[in-house]
Amino acid sequence: MRLRQARALFVTFAVAAGVTAAFGAPWSGLNEGWRRVPEITVVSPVGDPRIAVVEEALDFWNRTFAELGTGFRLGMIHHVVGELPDAELQALCGVTADWFSSGMLRGAWLRQHPAPFDRFGGDLLIGLSGARFVSFSSRIGNRRLIAIKSAKLEPLTMPNVVRNVIAHELGHALGLGHNADPTTLMCGRPAPCRPDIYASETPHFFPLTEADRERLRRLYPPTWTP
Repeated sequence: MRLRQARALFVTFAVAAGVTAAFGAPWSGLNEGWRRVPEITVVSPVGDPRIAVVEEALDFWNRTFAELGTGFRLGMIHHVVGELPDAELQALCGVTADWFSSGMLRGAWLRQHPAPFDRFGGDLLIGLSGARFVSFSSRIGNRRLIAIKSAKLEPLTMPNVVRNVIAHELGHALGLGHNADPTTLMCGRPAPCRPDIYASETPHFFPLTEADRERLRRLYPPTWTP
């Protein structure tokens, strides 16, 4: 039974990979660098204060790329008033967390289930939700999804946390993984790092490690062109 399931899973991945290759993906692979400047769509309720925080996080990453000497930048932001379906986000959060912890390709299952998000454009979809789940970054179809849970839930109610959680998830969408250093932006599972480490009365972004910067240099070298 397990062998049949594994074969079926392999076929599913192969078909999905073939579709992506046929139409051209905006990045070079799962958790790899972008091939073109991604268009960004932020979906949120009217007047959501987190929109300004998303813009701060995007500026943080674009400053980082400027410091690294690459021409890559995150692209234009399109704001859409609306919401991503809470139940879908909660389900996807559980799937990505379970697959990641079990060593499976994080988010690969999502290639088969992009339909609820089809009405929203952009290469990188950022959903500012009012629901309860663990904020995450993953793949939907041939795009990337970042989902941020309700700002009324801890630890996002703590000063400085939302900005760093959004920047952290953007780091995944750019090709970075987790590390075990709780003083840095990309700390996370399996290390016991939690977003409350970002709490501070002074707004600031946590730093990247030199390993993070080196990976970004490889993904987005000075010769990078769309």
